[in-house]
Amino acid sequence: MGMAIFLNKSEYRAGDEVEATIRLDLGKPTKARGLFATLIGTEQKKTTRTRHIPQAEIEEKRRLGLYTEVPFTQETQIEDRVIFQEEKKVAGEGAFEKGEYNISIRLPPGAPPTSREFGHDNKINVWKLNVKLDIPFAIDVNASHEVFVGGL
Repeated sequence: MGMAIFLNKSEYRAGDEVEATIRLDLGKPTKARGLFATLIGTEQKKTTRTRHIPQAEIEEKRRLGLYTEVPFTQETQIEDRVIFQEEKKVAGEGAFEKGEYNISIRLPPGAPPTSREFGHDNKINVWKLNVKLDIPFAIDVNASHEVFVGGL
């Protein structure tokens, strides 16, 4: 019972058409504003800043009983941003219960490949297909599926 997303391929390249089948099985007829699919590409970028601790600050910390072994501090910051987002209406307003719906959304030509660890460029790229059944005055039915973009 619920919603499931099935992609036509396990790996895509930049510029490919992402084709998906959305399978709904709600158990009872449900009125909704529509069924929407969104392809989202996100990027996490990690930056590390190193700050030299001045001698006066080191002496002040020692006076307070806070000893520092190294004369610098490091601060790591991770910034999230959306690099691509496209929403398509799969089905309009009506009653939904059970059925299959097809959708296709094209990846942008310069889509960066999926990465799960901070590499040499200190970035993680994730592509997802999110599907939402917009039900008025109730909790929406949602599903998400990762889209693996290969490359390099």
